[in-house]
Amino acid sequence: MADQPLPLWPHQQRGVDAVLSAIDAGHRRICLTSPTGGGKTRIVQVLAQAWLAVGGRVALYSNRRMMIDQLSEGLIEAGMYHGVRAAGWEDEREHPFQVCSLQTEVSRVLKRGQLGLHACDPGDLAIFDEGHLHTNGKVLELRQRHLDGGAATLDVTATPLGMGGVCDHLIQAGTMSELRACGALVPAWHYGCDEPDLAAFKRLRKKEKVQEGQDLSERQQAEVMMTPGIMGRVWSWYCQLNPQFRPAVLFGPSVEHALWFAEQFEKQGVRAAHIDGEDVWISGHWHKADASAREAVRDGSKAGDIKVVTNRYVLREGVDWPWIEHLILCFIAGSVQTYLQVGGRGLRAHPGKTRLTVQDHGGCWHRHGSLNEDRQWHLEYTPEIAYAMRANKLRPTPDKQPVVCPKCGLVIARRRCVCGFEFPPGKPSRPVVGTDGKVRQLIGDAFAPRRISTARNGPSKWEKMFWAARKSPRWQPTFAGAAAYFASENYWNWPDPTWPYMPLDGDQGLDWHRLVREVAMERLVPKPEPRRLYEEVPL
Repeated sequence: MADQPLPLWPHQQRGVDAVLSAIDAGHRRICLTSPTGGGKTRIVQVLAQAWLAVGGRVALYSNRRMMIDQLSEGLIEAGMYHGVRAAGWEDEREHPFQVCSLQTEVSRVLKRGQLGLHACDPGDLAIFDEGHLHTNGKVLELRQRHLDGGAATLDVTATPLGMGGVCDHLIQAGTMSELRACGALVPAWHYGCDEPDLAAFKRLRKKEKVQEGQDLSERQQAEVMMTPGIMGRVWSWYCQLNPQFRPAVLFGPSVEHALWFAEQFEKQGVRAAHIDGEDVWISGHWHKADASAREAVRDGSKAGDIKVVTNRYVLREGVDWPWIEHLILCFIAGSVQTYLQVGGRGLRAHPGKTRLTVQDHGGCWHRHGSLNEDRQWHLEYTPEIAYAMRANKLRPTPDKQPVVCPKCGLVIARRRCVCGFEFPPGKPSRPVVGTDGKVRQLIGDAFAPRRISTARNGPSKWEKMFWAARKSPRWQPTFAGAAAYFASENYWNWPDPTWPYMPLDGDQGLDWHRLVREVAMERLVPKPEPRRLYEEVPL
């Protein structure tokens, strides 16, 4: 018999009520966001029960076997009967509630036509777990079939970036502050241990056209991160920050190098495991990445027998390991989406756990801020927009930018550290690693203020550029893109956000990231009336 479910937290109940109200109001493409650890699975269970209670059907989608197993186990514990539409599972299509593998549905329904899609009628609900992963390809066809049949779609994610194309109504259930207050999460303590030389990162980004806010490929990550002495630095900080060897997860720059880190920990006498999509490595022994091997890693980490579990991205989303107390970031999180998903692996509360220690070797702390921050979302946000809006907000306020304590490495927002170090006057510094593996202190703000043009003809130059962007059939930039082009043509002096034909919400609003031709003139700084040389006097 299933245990009596715990009552919903206030933010969970708010999310359930908001989804039901949105459906009643006619919304059919909904996105529900709540921070990692906020109990989105419990929200999904309650919503599914509401649909099933009135005779509706529910399809719950995921794209990974590990997640399908975890979702199914949670439903069984909650006493919710369901079928699983995935390879290797018994066909129980009679159940109105089905957990569905996206890969299996694409193969059986769309490509081979062996099955009809589940939950496609009016009153049905299709739920996409980790919805930010399912916004393109054949999944769009699955979504459209549900909508064409009259069902509603609900995307559930902690990071609703890039969701504007598949959702038109956003519900935010809970903030980091609320989740810590109700005991769902613990605070994160960030340590800015070291990071790759930003100049080298910029050259790589320019060479391979990687935008700010985008993730690097495995090859790019390895090129930037795997500098001489990397394991020595990781090991030294690991021993300093986690002398009791509490359960840790390491995210590496590639699958190959994540495994390499596990091997290096073993050489230091620390039992380690590595997990990827195909295989599991435990203390030198290989296993196929089936359910039993993954459970062995999970159980070993929970019991404390396996001290460090390394991976590339397999543990990034949806994995519920609340006992993890130490995250080691050996990669550059270009995207805030990746950063928050990875960080969420260690924030969940657990008996005896008071905080999460984040050992950052990729400069994630200054690119995306603290994992503790309350964040506001918008369906138009992309990873690039989220990065740019945060950077634009911090550039004019260097005194509010986070800094690294040179004594203990803790990232703080004030000038006196808990270790007692007090920052002297002047610009802060942070440790960076050159291609030779040597660590040096880089002096200066993480987000340097932009030099604003004071040229007398600056406004007229911007006006010409504005109208070119507005009318050109080929050049279709955003305001941010047009401003960057203006700067490149004017010795990197940027246009003043208060000039005519600039967005009224400045460079910190969404209009800054919309196409110039799509922003209405009434949302732009008006051009002043020309001064009259004389005053007309009526006869």
